[in-house]
Amino acid sequence: MVFYDKEGNKYSYNISKDSYFDRGRNAKVYKICDDECLKVLNRDPSNYFNEKVYDIIKYLSLDGLVKLGIPFYIDGKIKAYTMEYLEKTKISILDMPTEYTLDNLARLHKEMVILANNNIETFDLYYRNAIVGDSNIKLIDFDSFIINRDKDSALYHNIGSLLYVFQGLYKDALKNIGMDIENEMINNMTVKNYLSYLFGYTGYKEDPAKVLERKLVKTKTPRELFNI
Repeated sequence: MVFYDKEGNKYSYNISKDSYFDRGRNAKVYKICDDECLKVLNRDPSNYFNEKVYDIIKYLSLDGLVKLGIPFYIDGKIKAYTMEYLEKTKISILDMPTEYTLDNLARLHKEMVILANNNIETFDLYYRNAIVGDSNIKLIDFDSFIINRDKDSALYHNIGSLLYVFQGLYKDALKNIGMDIENEMINNMTVKNYLSYLFGYTGYKEDPAKVLERKLVKTKTPRELFNI
């Protein structure tokens, strides 16, 4: 594949079936080296891609968001871009130390505040947009993030979306070990409702990791919460 940046510089990538590893509604992603991948947009980006958001996130270079690389263009429209490649851990988030969840939630919460202060709202963010690594959790796929000039509104949605991501990560991990979250009970509520309690969002301004820490008190791993 051949691409050109804004200055007209040419970049060529030898893409094969083996390098393709992910796809979404709007793009395909290829691994191009050990620590970098290429995201190729397969629809007109005008309806969902905000280049200003891309530029701000790239400039901020936050630790909890995948690092963005070179944007490529066709006829003045962004067509593809490079970004950091991340390996997923082989350990379930349920078996990570409880501090893993708390530390990552606290760090990402701070970065949600930074995004809101830069008028960015994390629209369309859910658990599949998070990579659970051995040492940290990073967010990917910012194509649908939007500009929101109301910073309070952006922050409200950013924190709510972040908690929704963590709730989804736990829910997916529980389903993977065969738990029926709709019907199995824990603490007098279904597992699904218990997850909503753990990661519920009521608009509080306190660090959500501090709120969650009080709910996870005395647990070494999240698995202990579900008696499994």
